[in-house]
Amino acid sequence: MSRFIAVGEGLVHAEYHTFLVSDVGAFTSVPPATTNGLVVTTPGVAFIRTGIHTGNVWIRGEVHRDAPALDVGAWEEVVEISLEATMEGHVVVCGLGSDGPEEVPAL
Repeated sequence: MSRFIAVGEGLVHAEYHTFLVSDVGAFTSVPPATTNGLVVTTPGVAFIRTGIHTGNVWIRGEVHRDAPALDVGAWEEVVEISLEATMEGHVVVCGLGSDGPEEVPAL
């Protein structure tokens, strides 16, 4: 059983079908295209693909000490990734062209 630590949710502005979840300061350049169609990762950064080109999407992020149980529900596509933050409590969510993190509760 996973040990749940924290949750954050809210709107994030997607641009070019993408928003990112990043360790503070880890985003330096856009990576190559995804191989799974949904997410591509580089050290400290996860680039999340969206169905819309530009606009707000609702997100929810959970932090767990251990891997949570997988519950895909009615989703057609699911990708599991790991993103390890090097600075505890300092993961940000933002659009590609954003100057900084969106107003989403800190994870």
